[in-house]
Formats: sequence, C-alpha cells, structure tokens
Amino acid sequence: MKRWMLLPRIVVMEQDAIRDTADVLRELKLDGSGLIVCGQHTCSFGQQLAGILGNEYPAEVLIVGSASMDEVERVASRALDKNFVVAVGGGRTIDIAKIASVREFAVYQRAHSSKSRRNRFDAGFYTF
Repeated sequence: MKRWMLLPRIVVMEQDAIRDTADVLRELKLDGSGLIVCGQHTCSFGQQLAGILGNEYPAEVLIVGSASMDEVERVASRALDKNFVVAVGGGRTIDIAKIASVREFAVYQRAHSSKSRRNRFDAGFYTF
C-alpha cells in the first residue's frame, strides 16, 4: 500500500519567526481569521503571535494535548470557519494541526467541489 504525507507549504525556522507571520500571510494573499494551534509549553508564543497578528489577521489560540484522533477532530472542528492554520510548537502540535487541516479541507472540498473555488489550505498552514 502506498502512503504519503502532505507537508506544510511554508516552514519558517529562525529566531523570532513569529514576527514574520503577518508578512507570510500577506505574501500569500490570505485574509480573514485563523487558528493558532499550540502546545501547553508553547501557549505563550501562540498568544504572542495572536497579538502580533492583531486585527489584520484575528486568530483564535487553541492549546492541544495528547496526540489522538479526538484531539485532531477537536482542532478540525475549530478550523472549519478559518482561512489559515498556524502551528506553534514541536512535532506533536505540528502533526495534530497538519492532520486536522487536511481533514477539514477534505470535508470542505466535499461540500464545495466547484473547481473555481480556491483551495483554502493551499499555503494556509504554517509551522513556527
């Protein structure tokens, strides 16, 4: 059986990377609100990022716990009305956000299958 993984389009790794997030969103011509997914230990960075994005990109901060499908579903349900997902943290947090955004996109695609609609998560997932 063939398996593959959809990776984020953009991964920013540098000191103070969260300060560049709004620039990345502007460059990708994204707008609207987003979801910032973080872990318990990276929550302060998630809150800081929400403050940096401010009114231009209002974002809800969601803290994830265990790596489980229940947690993936919880994140996916919160991402339903969002235009982008940003993960702040380590592997577990990033993986939960990636899987949740792909699952949400699959649901969105089934509901809106018109080819003229832009892929909401084409470059809408970032890790920091």
